[in-house]
Amino acid sequence: VVGNTALSHSPDDVDGFAQSMIQLSNNPNLRENLSRQGRKRSRKFSWKQTAEKTYHAYQEFINRS
Repeated sequence: VVGNTALSHSPDDVDGFAQSMIQLSNNPNLRENLSRQGRKRSRKFSWKQTAEKTYHAYQEFINRS
């Protein structure tokens, strides 16, 4: 979902998470860049699109049963 608009690491990587927080804390340019990219990327998503995809996934599941 985030693409290249966030610092990523595995969910159980506590050290990676800490490093990301330190990076963001120490680098205002990185924060601004990721924030700008994130807002731009968020325009690709909508609640309507999410609802439609969820509905179709349920329909596909029901049809397979």
